[in-house]
Amino acid sequence: MFPGKTATVESAPDYRGKTQKLSARMDHLGPGVRVALVDDWVETGSQAVAARRLIEESGAELVNVTVIVDEANQAARESLPVIRSIVSGDDLP
Repeated sequence: MFPGKTATVESAPDYRGKTQKLSARMDHLGPGVRVALVDDWVETGSQAVAARRLIEESGAELVNVTVIVDEANQAARESLPVIRSIVSGDDLP
């Protein structure tokens, strides 16, 4: 699927108990690269934390997490940069 060298990490289980494998091309990451993670919904934060691990293992730095809906758990919050969102999970009906 990806040409060239890739790195892969597996996330911790999400709210359904499922894990996900995340991959990235290594030629897009490396020392001095600053990464912004943009997503529609952070449910537990397990995939965002896995993405941070993938980014940092390449030598790059995760500097921003921006989402539409933020429901991240406390453990994920402590492991990520400040999560900026339009809606907090507490605001949902």
